Amino acid sequence: MIKKYKFIFALIWLLLIASILFILYRYQFKSESLKNNSGDQSYTILSKAFNLKVNTKNIFVFIHSECPCTEASLDELSRLYTRLNDDHSSDLNSYFIFSMPEGFHQDIKKSQLWQKASKFKNSELYIDHGAILVKQLNINTSGYLLYFDSSVLKYCGGITQSRSHRGSNKGLNHLYKLLNQDSYKFYQFPTFGCALY
Repeated sequence: MIKKYKFIFALIWLLLIASILFILYRYQFKSESLKNNSGDQSYTILSKAFNLKVNTKNIFVFIHSECPCTEASLDELSRLYTRLNDDHSSDLNSYFIFSMPEGFHQDIKKSQLWQKASKFKNSELYIDHGAILVKQLNINTSGYLLYFDSSVLKYCGGITQSRSHRGSNKGLNHLYKLLNQDSYKFYQFPTFGCALY
């Protein structure tokens, strides 16, 4: 009788551990679902917010200052900029939008992600008080990136393969090609990160 209870107890523990591992695995690879991001509408909103100049290349990165996953996104973006020749990176503007949802009281400017983003050249850092801008754009996940060549949306999504992943992946490689070639097609890639609000 005791052996039967030990077996049942061991089976329950095994199922519990397997369930926890499955949940962690799903969390690691859970991404913001791809959506048909209206490039024209997004560009209009961003152009008003940042007074964008015509015929410029602009990258917008949406960040929650406490998201550890986004640190990998900024590392990958830095690595990507290093790979670009000076010809292609000198006319590229980067905008880092830090979402500050209502009730969030941390000093975003003291965060590690703010410090990391401030090191990018031709960049502007912006605090989105009340997460108004990200809500207008319908962007929910930290690490989400939009790339516009002039006013044309060429890329949307993340640039990591999974949460906190560093290294080559399809999204990062396509963004690199887009920044190096004017004629490359639009591309979307899943975003892995924390909620922006």
